[in-house]
Amino acid sequence: MARTKLPQRPGAPSEPRSFLLPVAALLALLFVGVAYPALSAAEHEEEEAEAETPAEPDNATLTVRTTPEGATVRAGDEECTAPCDLELPADEELTVRITKEGFRAVEHELTPTAGMDPLDVNLEAAPFVLAVTAPEGATVWVNGEEASDPSAIELGDALAQPVAVEVRQRGFRSYTTEVAADAFTAEDARRFHQVEVSELERAGRSPRRAAAPAAAPAPAPEPEGPVPNNPF
Repeated sequence: MARTKLPQRPGAPSEPRSFLLPVAALLALLFVGVAYPALSAAEHEEEEAEAETPAEPDNATLTVRTTPEGATVRAGDEECTAPCDLELPADEELTVRITKEGFRAVEHELTPTAGMDPLDVNLEAAPFVLAVTAPEGATVWVNGEEASDPSAIELGDALAQPVAVEVRQRGFRSYTTEVAADAFTAEDARRFHQVEVSELERAGRSPRRAAAPAAAPAPAPEPEGPVPNNPF
């Protein structure tokens, strides 16, 4: 007996080829060739910018005290009146300048550091110095004493009284003046004033006095009583 031939089942459909792998490979190539260099360049530029940006410097506090008080303290762009504190860049050498009218200026070279000791300064009074310019051959006298060097006459650290100045020269009238303490100008190391005498007045002879006119003779006194008649 013949066997009945059964119909064959259709074969399983073939799976479509996957495109995921080529796409992933293409994306990887694009990232390596384009995106990664761009990201690396951006990161490199950012690192360079951070390296070029200076870091904020640390500050140190400098305390300045002066005797007498009230001096002006300058360091860099900072200024204050002693006693005072200055906020200065740490570990940077700088000059501290201290000034007060009537006293010598003081300068200190230092490097501020955290927790540094205060700067105590005793100010010295600036001396009074007088300069007198006189004609050639003249002598200069100050407070009754002849000055050996009229261009720089030191008067000490205090002036209780005005300074008497006299310029003398034979054949000329003397020039005299007085200079008070407030006429001197404060400088870094002194208080200075200059007297300029360009020329002296020539001394002239005193005019002779005119002789007084001779006095007229006094009239004879009139006789008292009746005048006798002259018989002749």
